[in-house]
Amino acid sequence: GFVITGVPVSIDFGTNELSKTFTVQAVDGNHAAGSSQDFSIGKLLGETGYVVTPAILKVLAYNAITLTASNGTASGSNISVIEGKSVSITLASFRQITTADGDVGFNITRDPVKSTNNTTLITPMTLTIGTNGTSSRPQKISLSNTVGQDEILIVQATDTKSMYRVSPITITIYAYPVVLVSGPITTCNGASADLKSVITNYNSSVYSYAYYSDNTRLSSSMVTKSGTYGVSATNIRSGLSSKVRVNIQVSVSPAITVSLSSSIAYICGQGNSIDLNTYIKNRSLSLIYSFQDKSGISIAGINEVYMVSEDGSYKVIATDPTTGCTGSAILKVAIGPVPTVSVRSQIKYYPPIAVDLTHSSVITSSTNVDHYNYFGSDQVTKLQNPESITSVGIYYIEGVSAQGCKSAMQAVTVTLGGDLSFVMTASSPKLEEGKSELITISLVSSDGSTPDLTRDLSFELGIGLGSVADTSDESISSPVTLLPGRNSVSVTLYALSDQVLERDELLVLDASNNFFSRTASASVTILDITSTDPEKKVITIGDGTIYYSDSITITASLPEGVTTAVPITLTLIKGVGSRLDNVPDPTFPKFVTILPGNNSVAFQVSGSSTSDIPAKLILAGEASTTLTDMTVKPGTIMIYNKRIIEFMSVSANGDDIHDYSSIGNIEKYPNNEVDIVDRWGVLVWRGKSYNNQDIAFKGRSNQGNAYDLPDGTYYYVIRFYDERGELNIVKGSLQLKRGPANP
Repeated sequence: GFVITGVPVSIDFGTNELSKTFTVQAVDGNHAAGSSQDFSIGKLLGETGYVVTPAILKVLAYNAITLTASNGTASGSNISVIEGKSVSITLASFRQITTADGDVGFNITRDPVKSTNNTTLITPMTLTIGTNGTSSRPQKISLSNTVGQDEILIVQATDTKSMYRVSPITITIYAYPVVLVSGPITTCNGASADLKSVITNYNSSVYSYAYYSDNTRLSSSMVTKSGTYGVSATNIRSGLSSKVRVNIQVSVSPAITVSLSSSIAYICGQGNSIDLNTYIKNRSLSLIYSFQDKSGISIAGINEVYMVSEDGSYKVIATDPTTGCTGSAILKVAIGPVPTVSVRSQIKYYPPIAVDLTHSSVITSSTNVDHYNYFGSDQVTKLQNPESITSVGIYYIEGVSAQGCKSAMQAVTVTLGGDLSFVMTASSPKLEEGKSELITISLVSSDGSTPDLTRDLSFELGIGLGSVADTSDESISSPVTLLPGRNSVSVTLYALSDQVLERDELLVLDASNNFFSRTASASVTILDITSTDPEKKVITIGDGTIYYSDSITITASLPEGVTTAVPITLTLIKGVGSRLDNVPDPTFPKFVTILPGNNSVAFQVSGSSTSDIPAKLILAGEASTTLTDMTVKPGTIMIYNKRIIEFMSVSANGDDIHDYSSIGNIEKYPNNEVDIVDRWGVLVWRGKSYNNQDIAFKGRSNQGNAYDLPDGTYYYVIRFYDERGELNIVKGSLQLKRGPANP
């Protein structure tokens, strides 16, 4: 049978005690399922005669109830389920429920303390007699929160008879992550925006995050450009990802640029100061400007004036009060030297030459000056044309250093001088060819004072009206510059040797300047020295040859490069040494003239001969001109009773003397042929249209293989048709010799 323990032998009630409690325990034994035994516990106590109603205790055979859950793929006492999915609850009995057990009902509830999910479960569930378990129908489990957080549901089962203690089970509800953002991001140009900074439920220990630009995944949450970016989260434990991406709008404010009028500012001299505010260029009214020194300490300003007196690097900061974005630039401050200037206190204005205050002659001394400013008498109005002052008065000059520092203003008084003109003179009225002299341009003032100008005057020199000589006869530099502080300038005039006989030429030079309405002139006679050179006063009559009966052209020439300015007439005569006894007298003009600008004159000489003895004409002449001591060299004209004259022997040594067979006048008869044979009668050379040039015998065979012919005697036959169409044949011998060239 069943055994229970713990029943006390007796129970003593004390005064005023109304009840007593004790614990009994059923001892485990090997009993058949469903067996039971009732125990009655009670006893008559003492002598008082109290009756104790016995307690009936039914002891059943051992049984255990287990609670599990199933998500369709897994079951147990600790499972997980994705939000919106279903689970079913199962009660399982260790043994079959018997009649002794009776139907066992259980209330299925959630632990309200430990559960974070508030799903109301299907209840009750009953284990009926003859079963080992029961399951609920699948029940959808929804999240209790809206932010995508995982939840816990602790399920407990309590039997209505309080006979069983059932262990609770745990259901973890995995949620699809939901990314919550607080709003858009506004950042400054050049700075990065962190997308995760606006995720209000950011938790990197639970979720991993992915960031997108359009559909391109970014490598990090940091972005630098305006746009719409997407964010999704993945639960590290469940692997669930956000169903939708959350958009984050990023706006990058435009860059704030601080423009400075200069990257460096100068304090002019120790002890002075500058306002940093004045170096901001293109100031924006929508920005707030501030300044910091090299240590990062803010500089206090008074009425938007920020004065500093120490050198160093200062930071200029511009802040947009709407976005908080800033921009900055560094302004370097240095101590600059103060320039000094000294000027001429008084300058005369000589009309029409304007005073040039910008000329270096106005400044007598200066230090540390980069450029100058020029002002009127009020010392405020800047002069628009300080290089062209035509009004008397007081003017002021200010020196400015490269650092922008300014000197004290210096006064220059401009007074009125006399009207100005200029003259030009030559150091000598005559100038020989090949020599030089000075041409001087001088200024003249109507008040008799010596002009002292403050500007350069440039004079253009050119050939004037009435000049016979031109630019080919002289050389002179132009333009000529008269420097400030001087009233004259000289330039060298060169008379060129022109190789022209009988010409003294007048050269008229004009000088002009844009300031003056008139020009100045100087005249110089250039004397001819070509006519004083005896070698330049020679006329040479050319030589010539007349064949049979012909006319040839003879030239009478001055020396090469020499021309004449006046006509030179030659009287032609038959000179001493002429041999004309056996021929008719040759004919030639009595007079020929070399015209001005020319070097020579050509004329025709005609003659003929039927004699085998050559005739000779010595053609002489006398020159008629204004020149004296002119020399005429006669020419020699040979007259032959031949149509050609051959000199056929060849000295083929490359000294250009008799290097080929020469046939005089052959060019007049191009229909010709020349044959040369050796002493055995073998043809070694033949030429048609012999011309003493490209077709000429030079000692080399042109028959068969070309080769140099050996020294020796050769024979020639010349055939040509004369002007009457008759064939002429000339024969003879020639010598070929290849000796060394003449030294």
